[in-house]
Amino acid sequence: MKFYSSTDAKASESGDRLTSSLMIYFGSTLSQQTHEVLLYKFGDIVGTVGGSLGLFLGFSCLQAGKSLIQLIFNKFSTAT
Repeated sequence: MKFYSSTDAKASESGDRLTSSLMIYFGSTLSQQTHEVLLYKFGDIVGTVGGSLGLFLGFSCLQAGKSLIQLIFNKFSTAT
């Protein structure tokens, strides 16, 4: 793309006039069209986030259960 501009001062009967022109030349007449497509729908995002939260919540519950069982086991093993 090339830009050319010129400014000419022309005298007329009504007074001085200042005119400007701008010419734009494109190197090619080809154009590119883009089309945007959503990768995830809203339901897919909710399912993915919910699945990840469920997975990590499950690991947390397993860890809490393991700690609780270990605490009970230690409490009864020292009592006898």
